[in-house]
Amino acid sequence: MSDIAISKLYVYPIKSCGGISLEAAALTEKGFLYDRQWMIVKEDSGKFITLRQNNKFLYIKPKIPLECFVGGDIVGKYLEIEASGMSTVLKVPLEVIPQKQVRLVNVWEWTGYGLDEGGEAASWFSKYFGTPCRLMRYLGSETLALHPSLQLPSRDAIVVRQVDPEWAPKESEVCFSDGFPILLANQASHDDLVRRIANEAETKNFVIERFRPNIIVRGAQPWIEDSWGEFRIHPSQVLPSQSSAAPLGSSGHDYCTDVLLASVKPCSRCKIPTIDLVTGEEGDEPTDTLKTFRSGKALGWNLSQKSWTNCVFFGWNICLLDPIFPPRPHPLTDGSVREGEGRGGRKNGLPLVTVGSALTVTSFK
Repeated sequence: MSDIAISKLYVYPIKSCGGISLEAAALTEKGFLYDRQWMIVKEDSGKFITLRQNNKFLYIKPKIPLECFVGGDIVGKYLEIEASGMSTVLKVPLEVIPQKQVRLVNVWEWTGYGLDEGGEAASWFSKYFGTPCRLMRYLGSETLALHPSLQLPSRDAIVVRQVDPEWAPKESEVCFSDGFPILLANQASHDDLVRRIANEAETKNFVIERFRPNIIVRGAQPWIEDSWGEFRIHPSQVLPSQSSAAPLGSSGHDYCTDVLLASVKPCSRCKIPTIDLVTGEEGDEPTDTLKTFRSGKALGWNLSQKSWTNCVFFGWNICLLDPIFPPRPHPLTDGSVREGEGRGGRKNGLPLVTVGSALTVTSFK
């Protein structure tokens, strides 16, 4: 297991839209920095919409300056959004603008307040989809401390989305992902799945990115990830406690730490992996093949979880176990910081996970 390493990292800034391939990304307790920080909702109800309902999501390409993923200064930086058929590039400030309105939004089981990114963004997406919709930003646990002027309806308004406590460590938080902060996929498992698909035509353009993972690992045996309990990613660097963290490779990254994570729940798959990322066409694979050996019934997981009987599984949902204690206020969004130590002597800051980082399994299920 010593040769297992991260081969690819992806962050998906807007739920269901294009991902960004990275060499390095800062890890927070909510997942990788900017992952599913935004989502598109129906204007009238605030309910989220995704690739499940409309394959036009495939052609939305968000961009964020790469240095921002590793703690670079975000002042004057933007989330830039392009889409097929749109003549303009939408630019959304990475900084939270507390003067913007908040609205109730709904994603799966959760209803709470998000930050509305404004009329320009709403008009852009409404034109693209041909229906009224809005771009919403996740607020989360640090919102009120960082932005006391934010116009929430009350001090106890819900802005934090917690991971299902049945599966995750207590008070784990997640942005607008389906349910968990991080998704891990094993390249060898994908390769084995491809070999099992009988219809060769269905394997065209069938890349692991269809499963929308954050972390892809190499060097592991197929499906061995089912047995992983806790694991460490190392060595990853820690962004120093300063208002403008130094770029990757500079002397500013001088604190190393292991990051302890837990594989908490297998990921049941919807129809999204059946959608060709190039053509937008929906097929029968990989669902049909996964049903033959990766259903809850085939794996025996339905014995303890009856609702999983007909579900199919690929990848694992991951949560952070070793808490991260960034300075308050957060150095990535505000210039004022407090120095201090994290739990266990860890320097305050956000771990930096890089492609090539080793993964060591420390416990098994």
